[in-house]
Amino acid sequence: MSANTFTLGGQPFTAATLEFKVLRRVLPAINRVGPTLARNVITEAVMADLADVICAGAGITVEQFDAMPVKAHELGLAFNAVVLAAGLEAKQEGASGEASVADGTGTTSTLISPPASVGPGTTSTE
Repeated sequence: MSANTFTLGGQPFTAATLEFKVLRRVLPAINRVGPTLARNVITEAVMADLADVICAGAGITVEQFDAMPVKAHELGLAFNAVVLAAGLEAKQEGASGEASVADGTGTTSTLISPPASVGPGTTSTE
């Protein structure tokens, strides 16, 4: 899977390059979501921002997204894919193991990563 592809509820998506009007709306949400998730502060407002970002990149409505059976790690992968498709640059992982992106203005947002046990060839304990 490329950096811009992700799966939600078993459906594959490719994060689209966003039109300016969409990017203008979701960039503030990206800046709010990244650092907040890195601190494990998940609020209703953060989830709403996360949904806006993912829906913009996936080309789906929030209503469609709300009806999908998704796992938490899929949200992180989808968010990261949309951020990369938006043209934000991936940076090296910090000491805490969290990845971050720089937006070219000196602002850095920390991204969330899936649990280490998630991926091809691993077994879920759910």
